[in-house]
Amino acid sequence: MNRWLAALLLVALALVFVLAWYFDRTLALAARDLDPTTFAIFRQITRLGRSEWYLIPSGIGATLGFVMTRRGAGAAWHRFTQRCVWVFSAVAVSGLVTNALKIVFGRPRPRLLDSDYGMGWFRFGSDWASFPSGHSNTAFAIALALAALWPAWRRPLLVVAAIVAASRVVIGAHYLSDTLAGAAVAVVTTLLLQRWFRRKGWGDLPPQPE
Repeated sequence: MNRWLAALLLVALALVFVLAWYFDRTLALAARDLDPTTFAIFRQITRLGRSEWYLIPSGIGATLGFVMTRRGAGAAWHRFTQRCVWVFSAVAVSGLVTNALKIVFGRPRPRLLDSDYGMGWFRFGSDWASFPSGHSNTAFAIALALAALWPAWRRPLLVVAAIVAASRVVIGAHYLSDTLAGAAVAVVTTLLLQRWFRRKGWGDLPPQPE
C-alpha cells in the first residue's frame, strides 16, 4: 500500500510539474507588468528565503552549545546544541543539493526570457541558476526542519514557505516550475535527513507519530 501511495504521489508531482512548466512563460511575462507597490512588498517577503538567515544563527548556536556542553553545562544546553545542528544540517544539505542541480540544468532566469528559454545544461553564473529555486528550497527546508521540532506549527510554517516561493515568481527571479522543484528537493532531502537523524538519535527530534 505504501508503494502504491508513493507511486501515486510521484505521478501527481509529475503532473503538477508539467502544468507548471506550461504556465512558466505566461506567468513570467505577467510578472513584468506588476505595479511597483506589489513588487516592493514581495521583494521584502522573498528575503525570508535567504539561507544565511538560518545557517549563521544555527551554526553559531551549535558552536556555542558544543562549547558549553564540553564545559559540563546541563541537559538544556545539550538539547539546544542538538536542535541547532539539526536546523543547520537540514538547510545546508538541501541547499548544497540545489546548488549542484542549478549547475547541471543551467536554466536561464526569466529576465533572459526574450533571448533564451529552456535548459542550458552545465552552465555557471547567476543568470543560469534558475532551476531549482534556492530561496524556495531554503524556505521549505527551514519550514520542515522547524516542523520536525514543533509539529503543531507545521501548517503555518509551510504556508509561509509557499508564500516565499510564490514571491520568487512575482518578482521575476524564477519560473513557477523552478519554485516547485526547489520545494521538492527540500522535501526529499529534509525528510531523508530527518529519518537518518532519528535513527542515530540526534537532533532532539520528537518521536515520529504513528
